[in-house]
Amino acid sequence: MKKFLMILLAISLVFNIAFISVFIYRTVVERPHFAPPPKPELKNYPELKESILEKKREIQPLYREFMQSKRDFMECLREPIFDEDKLKEKLDRTVKKQKNMEQELGKRLIELRKNMTPEEARIFFSRKMMNSAFLRNQINQRRKKK
Repeated sequence: MKKFLMILLAISLVFNIAFISVFIYRTVVERPHFAPPPKPELKNYPELKESILEKKREIQPLYREFMQSKRDFMECLREPIFDEDKLKEKLDRTVKKQKNMEQELGKRLIELRKNMTPEEARIFFSRKMMNSAFLRNQINQRRKKK
């Protein structure tokens, strides 16, 4: 009977140590991923939301052109015959398309800002900054895990 209780005690001790170890590992090593802070809402500004969507639709063709150029460049890299001149030409074209897209996007943001009240600008651009900070944080966490 005493032997049975000792075995039961040992098994219980092993499970308790395992449980505590997992708890410590998860709280210290694998810190929980917290959700991003709540974003300020644009619910009270329907005309601003419509304006933003309109600007997005205007940028879409430039974005599609850039992505197509990027895919073409990747396809060229994948080809079995290495042609450095062709690759440089495709890279230059891709970079130009990206630059055009970014410039147009910047111009549209400036135009959008001209029509915003200070409160709308604060809400809209704080959301953009929160999004980029959250994405940057996510990328850094993935890199740390590797």
